[in-house]
Order: sequence, then structure tokens, then C-alpha cells
Amino acid sequence: MAIFDGTHQAESLSLQNPEGGICLSQGLEIASRAVFVVQNPSHLTFTSNHPDLSNSGFFGDPPLSISEYCCTLKPTESMIRQISHRSATLGTTYQLFVQEVGNGGPRRLVVVLDGDDQFSFAVAAANSLATSGSTPPLLLLGVGYGGGYRSPINKRGRDYTPSRMPDEPMENGGAEAFHGFLANELLPWAATQFEFVGGDVGITGNSLSGLFVLYALLRARPVFRRGLAGSPSIWWDDRSILRLIDAPLRASGALSCRLFMCAGEDDSPSMATDLTLFSNKLTRAPRNLLAWTTDRFPGLDHYTALPSSFRSGLRWLFADVVSGH
Repeated sequence: MAIFDGTHQAESLSLQNPEGGICLSQGLEIASRAVFVVQNPSHLTFTSNHPDLSNSGFFGDPPLSISEYCCTLKPTESMIRQISHRSATLGTTYQLFVQEVGNGGPRRLVVVLDGDDQFSFAVAAANSLATSGSTPPLLLLGVGYGGGYRSPINKRGRDYTPSRMPDEPMENGGAEAFHGFLANELLPWAATQFEFVGGDVGITGNSLSGLFVLYALLRARPVFRRGLAGSPSIWWDDRSILRLIDAPLRASGALSCRLFMCAGEDDSPSMATDLTLFSNKLTRAPRNLLAWTTDRFPGLDHYTALPSSFRSGLRWLFADVVSGH
């Protein structure tokens, strides 16, 4: 697995496949741990003005096939619309990322949490799925902070955790307030800016943001109808998220929801065990109006599972729309 950390600007990248190919050139940024995958390419060239990113360094020695490596390709601002949006209730300025995927309509809105670090994964997966007709047209709306996981301006610890852990050094326990921001500020604002199917909004997250997806989908009256929870941090606060499964069943008139959960088989033992614990509890205490499934990805860990998480998750979440059932 070849993964490049750091950020470098590529001069050009050309990817082609036997079906007529994908060709991307100029304006692509190589950033840490985002992924672009093309299946069965007949030709791939990579050139860069950075000395560490030569063709030989890209493929390794011996060369790796494209299915064996993971490198970051993050579309630049010319490809993705970025908007600063300040929350009146939280006092936080969020960096939003907007990308339409697929042709035609109507579009389904998908909110992508951890947008600074995960939006490029979502775009790459959605583009691939749209090409094969595996999803309806989508409107991806990434929610970020203008800084990645470790940036001091990133508030993921505060926003994605449902309960407080006083011993944790980061600010935490603000999931209820963040959910209120999404439901009462962001989604109404998005409805004034973009066209999408109301009442059928998806949400995605991985790790801590995956925990938030579980929190959002298990509510008595959920705002989001489709949720992708990759490698969710079920461990948080002594697995307090499990108590939501024991909460009263869905309120009358609540949305029917679809929940996709997954993890790499090489993730930490606690992640794998907790996901099994969570799914087993859902099996024993089924919730009305919630369809769910889990998936495991052989040979992938907490980071390298992200592309598979988005590809498999988005495909399953919208299978009912594609099939018409």
C-alpha cells in the first residue's frame, strides 16, 4: 500500500481505462489520505514537480497495481464549490463543500461530515457509482471547519460526541447542539440554495463522525433518512450510544430510515468488536422503521477503508431508489 502523507501539487495526472477512459489533468492536489481509484486502467502516467512523487515512487518497487495502492487526490476549488457558513446558535463558522454528482434529477442531498478530510472520498465514490447507474443523482454537501482532524479550529470532538467525557482533553459532548444546527439552520438554508428531494436526506461519517451518524439515525424522530457510519467510535463514553437502542421506538409519523455500518477487518480490535456488539444489539432489539446492514472490508484498516466505506455505503443506501422499491 503506497500512501503519501503531506500535501503536494501535481503538475498533471492522466488516468485512462479501456472503456474510453478517465482523463484528469491539472489542478489536482495530492493531500494526505484521500483516495482516488480507477479500476482496470490500461494506462496511467503521473508527473510532479515534487522530487518525492516520481513515477517509480508512486508505484513502489516492485510496481503496485492500481488496486493495491491508495494515494490522495483532492479536487481543487475550481472543481468543488466552497462556502463559509456561520452558525447563529453555535458561533462556529463552518466550511461547506458542494458538489453535484450524476446527471438529471431529482437529486438526493447527502451531508458529508468531516468535510475537510473526507469530502474527496465521497466525491470519488459517488462519481464512480453514478457512472455505473448505482445511485440516483446526488448533491453532496460537506461540512468542515477549514482545518483537518488535528487543526485547532476543527470542532469534530465537540460536535460529534453525544455525551461528555470530562477526562478527554478535547471539547466534547455537543452532538445535540450540532444536530440542532444541521436540522434547524443548515438544511433550511440548503433548501433555499439548491434543489433536492425534501424528506430524503442522507448523512455520512467515519470514526467520530460515524458515531454521530448512529446518534442521528437512532433518534425517535430522525431528520436524516439515510446514514452511512464507517468505523463508528462506539467506544465513546463507555459505549453510551448503545443505550439509544433501548430508547423508545420511533415516534408516530417518523421517517423510515436506512443505516449502513462498516469497518475494515484490520481496524483496531475494539472497533471491530464494538461494531459487532452494536449490530447484535440491534438484532435482538429491532427498531421499527429502520433497515440496516453491516459490511467488513478484508485487508483494510481505519484509514484505508474509507474509499470502500463510501462506495459500498452509498450504493446500499440508495439501492431502493435505483430499483424503484
